[in-house]
Amino acid sequence: MIMLDLFLAGSESTNSVIRFALLYMVNFPHVQDKVRAEINSIAPSGEMLSVNDLHRYNSSSFIQIIKS
Repeated sequence: MIMLDLFLAGSESTNSVIRFALLYMVNFPHVQDKVRAEINSIAPSGEMLSVNDLHRYNSSSFIQIIKS
């Protein structure tokens, strides 16, 4: 039961961050444009990003959203 609680707590915080980020970008279109430009600079040809691409995000908007 403790492992289930830990798993659910971790997934809830991830869910909250993703919701916050999406809501923030909906309310502030200039932030959405900045995030889109940043993603396009990392994957310009429309390729899918993977976990291996995260090291290129150390100053990204996503990291800043998670910190706030």
